[in-house]
Formats: sequence, C-alpha cells, structure tokens
Amino acid sequence: MSEATADHGPGIPQPPATADALRDALTALYPQALPQFDRELAAAKTAARNQLSPTPMRQILGQWAERVAAERLGTARRMEELARQAEKADTREAVRPLLAELAGLQHAAGQEARRA
Repeated sequence: MSEATADHGPGIPQPPATADALRDALTALYPQALPQFDRELAAAKTAARNQLSPTPMRQILGQWAERVAAERLGTARRMEELARQAEKADTREAVRPLLAELAGLQHAAGQEARRA
C-alpha cells in the first residue's frame, strides 16, 4: 500500500492540470484547500484576461497539480514543515539540509504532476 493510499484511503490517480480535475482531486484529498484554490484560480483568470495570455492559468494550474501530487504522495505536510523550519533557521548550515530535502520532495511532486 502506498503512503498516499494509507493517508487518504482509496488512492486516486493524478488528475490532469485542469481546474475541474484539480478541484475534484482536492475535494477528495485536501478539501480545506478549496477556498484558497478558488481564490488563486479567480486571480489567475483575471490576470490571464488582463494580459491576454494563458500564462497565469498555466502557472496556477501547474502549481496546484504539484500540490495534488504531494497530497497523493503523502509528502505535502513534510514539505510545509521543512519550509517552516527553513524560515526559522538562522544559519546557512541549518538551512541547507532542509532546503535540499524540500527540493527533492518538490521535484518528485513535479514529476508526478507532469505524468498526468
């Protein structure tokens, strides 16, 4: 059984990076994030219209696809904790291993998100 399955009950596949598919996945995996998702999506839509560019939508959907992947992989909480610890660290020596681990987890979530 994968860690994501253990944490979230029945596993769900990584959805495509579309607003509807990501909203469905967030509903199943991390429903408390839906208000933030909706706010960021609305802001990206406004920016896309104002800029006459799809880039803001691509960026926000990509970011949320990675968040869904981290939720599925069971690494989202660890990533949040590492980010908090790195913000509080007062030396480079203390920050380096935290950021190295965080980068590895972000890379894995990014790869998972791009597989969809």
